[in-house]
Amino acid sequence: LLASPGGRIVLVGSEVSRCPMPFTGPYTVSKCGLDAFADVLRRELMFAGVRVSVVQPGAIRTALLAAAARSMTAYRQGSSFAAQLQRALPILAREREKGMDPSRVARVVTRALLSRSARPFIRVGNNAPRAALGLLPRGVVDLAIRCFM
Repeated sequence: LLASPGGRIVLVGSEVSRCPMPFTGPYTVSKCGLDAFADVLRRELMFAGVRVSVVQPGAIRTALLAAAARSMTAYRQGSSFAAQLQRALPILAREREKGMDPSRVARVVTRALLSRSARPFIRVGNNAPRAALGLLPRGVVDLAIRCFM
């Protein structure tokens, strides 16, 4: 099916790959790796007429955010980063509260699969401050995160 004209592959990444945040290491590495894989796949399969896109959603109301909050709470005690983890917990709570319904992401994925001109990276429901930070030089972002946390 992919080899037929107009084949599509749509992967689900994350907005974190554009602006990694503290204490999200394994998740961020996996999503950055997925973005790189999508680039390679897109550049290889373009010769076969197959298009590749990555949907990069912001926070989604799933069990992932609740599990992350539980992990941060558990690891906070006795951690060298207790103060920073404590500062991050309300952020996770807000993301859980304001996170989009998974069906919104599913609709974007479906549109990308059916589109003849879907972009390589499709953002949906991204966090505006995080998106803005992703445009700044890394040293500036590091300073902002240090001041906030």
